[in-house]
Amino acid sequence: MLFTCCPRKANVLPALFLFTCFCVQAQLPVPLSPREWAVQLKPGESIEVVSEQLHATVVGPIGALKDYYLLSFPPQQTNADQMMGQNSLIRWRQLQLPRQLTPKLPDDPRVPEQWHLNNTGQGGGIPGADANVFAAWDQGYSGRGIQICIVDDGLEKDHPELSPNFVLSDSWDFNSGNGNDPSPVTGLDSHGTPCAGVAGAKGDNGIGVAGVAYDVNLSGIRLIAGPVTPATEAMALTFHNDNNHIYSNSWGPSDNGTYQAAETLAREALREGATNGRNGLGNVYVWAAGNGRRKEDNTNYDGYVNSIYTIGVGAFADDGIYSYYSEPGASMLVSAPSSGGNSSITTTYILNGYTNGFGGTSAATPLVAGVVALMLEANPLLTWRDVQHILVESAVVIDSTDIDWATNGVGQEINHSYGFGAVDAAAAVSLAAAWENVVPASTDTLSGGNVNESIPDGAGTTEIAYGDSLSRIIHVDRDLTLEHVELKVNITHSAIAQVRVRLISPMGTESVLAEGRIVDSSGFTGWTFMTVRNWGENSAGDWTILIDDGLAGEQGTWEDVQLILHGTDNACAVSDLNIDEDPVMGGIYRTNAGITSSGTIPANSEVAFRAGTQIVLSPGFQAVAGSKFTAKIDACSPPISQSKEPREVLEVKSTDLMSSEIMKLQVYPNPAQNVATVAYDLEQDAEVTIELLDMQGRRMQLVQSLVLQPAGIHQLWLDTDGLPAGMYLIRMYDGKIMKMERLVVER
Repeated sequence: MLFTCCPRKANVLPALFLFTCFCVQAQLPVPLSPREWAVQLKPGESIEVVSEQLHATVVGPIGALKDYYLLSFPPQQTNADQMMGQNSLIRWRQLQLPRQLTPKLPDDPRVPEQWHLNNTGQGGGIPGADANVFAAWDQGYSGRGIQICIVDDGLEKDHPELSPNFVLSDSWDFNSGNGNDPSPVTGLDSHGTPCAGVAGAKGDNGIGVAGVAYDVNLSGIRLIAGPVTPATEAMALTFHNDNNHIYSNSWGPSDNGTYQAAETLAREALREGATNGRNGLGNVYVWAAGNGRRKEDNTNYDGYVNSIYTIGVGAFADDGIYSYYSEPGASMLVSAPSSGGNSSITTTYILNGYTNGFGGTSAATPLVAGVVALMLEANPLLTWRDVQHILVESAVVIDSTDIDWATNGVGQEINHSYGFGAVDAAAAVSLAAAWENVVPASTDTLSGGNVNESIPDGAGTTEIAYGDSLSRIIHVDRDLTLEHVELKVNITHSAIAQVRVRLISPMGTESVLAEGRIVDSSGFTGWTFMTVRNWGENSAGDWTILIDDGLAGEQGTWEDVQLILHGTDNACAVSDLNIDEDPVMGGIYRTNAGITSSGTIPANSEVAFRAGTQIVLSPGFQAVAGSKFTAKIDACSPPISQSKEPREVLEVKSTDLMSSEIMKLQVYPNPAQNVATVAYDLEQDAEVTIELLDMQGRRMQLVQSLVLQPAGIHQLWLDTDGLPAGMYLIRMYDGKIMKMERLVVER
């Protein structure tokens, strides 16, 4: 099978802007120790008097801050916090723990050219038409501890911007037999190196550019530099898939508007990676939507992008409008910045070089892969489905005047040209840090039976003009909260390209799965379309499939259809529901107890009440003309969650131990070499377990076994001398609340 890359755009030089990279430095007269406290005295009070009362030593004033001082207590004095809290001369106090302060931005000189990271209007673009990466960096994330695998035509491992992050052992050349070395063999292998730079070029190294995740580990799979077998493709997509967390794929079938499926082995590889890769959390496969818009191509004609296991990525230009080449499609999840406007993408290039002319959905895809790396750094326990959920929830609407924007049944903004919108790195990592794993998914497959009806002929001759639609309704009883919806159809037609396929959900959301086109091609057997446009909707109700023809003269038959729903079983309430809002929002209301309602169901809305005991329609309840209302006594059961316990993950920026949280955690020094201190504060007595984990969530060491501990500040010393250099997690759990802090070990 021969794959094609997304072509680069013409070389465009954006205007240069100067910027200042700065770092805030604490002004301290002496090095800090865990025994030091900062205090603020009430105006006019003497620090000497206070220190004598507390039996403390005055270290000195804190810079030029008025009434702020550092006090040092002897190691044996464990009640310093209590004593200061009872001292009427002290207004505020804080235990001093070291924290690593980092620059706001990398110091790479060409970062100002990289408008996709932060668009200020440089090069003639629209400010804000970017991926909001600077704001994610400000939160302290750079991809450290996460690994992106660039599957492409090569990765120049010795490039000065890529070599610091490159991992040889998890790379492979499947084209030329060069073992672990995925480097380009000829000058034509010039596609993968720019992709790698967009995702993870080393940042803050004083040269060139910075990747979205500039501290991420990078590996390379050389796959598309020549023809490969389906078996080779499957091996590539699962190569070292516990170490390779994210696979960035800027390739696929030719963008010529024809239907091209992924081979069986490739489909199985994607399923295997998502199910078992990354130590069971699932590999994240990011995939280019394709560049065939001008040839009327669509993401749903691509067997890779219409897989539930991939994240389809479209492209928009620096003016915030979809790129002229970026394919539309109901299977696209998000969009990201790329070429097509005033400026293209500035990134690494072969022969230790750089280019400011990279583009296509090829560039948008590794950008999203970099964002996913930031998300996994913020929360390495995210599953592949969690990642998709977060991207859906955090995407933002762009090009808001585009007529295709619509709202699905649960309020999600959707567009066939943008998916759920532009990827927002800062919003995504913020959501990821505190995300609770979604419950396991369920699948419901429903047959629409044999249709075996002729498709009415179209009315067009030289242009598409649809004839009458052939329809089929599939009724669904099971109530899932949807993620992906697949539609498998068999159609025989002498010119299948002129056939349009649409799917309308019970909540009224339409997905255009195929558009009629003036391209001659034969029919297909068992083609599976996929849509993400029903994300969050309820599955129960009538699903409508519409098939119509856009050109006269060619005949076809719709043979059969199958609907495949992916999602989670809806939550089931265990107490009475009182639904009195006006109007009542559409959807299914479920409880094992009773339902009482006095609200109004508006026109064009569908509402179902399912209760275990009784349904009472109180005075004032009405379902107006044009609405659909059903009620049924039908007990439900809450789904069994296999997710991790709810948790709150700390940001990279360390927090002080005088906040109002119930449980606080900090690790210092960070980075550490031989020993680290784990400091934590309990507002009340609690049974606490503390563990050292690797970045895949596997326990490396039990730091503190489960034991009842009194309220107050505690410290443990963690021996890191035997740990390999890298990033780890410190996890503290009291049975209800989980805190996590990252620890970097250096050698």
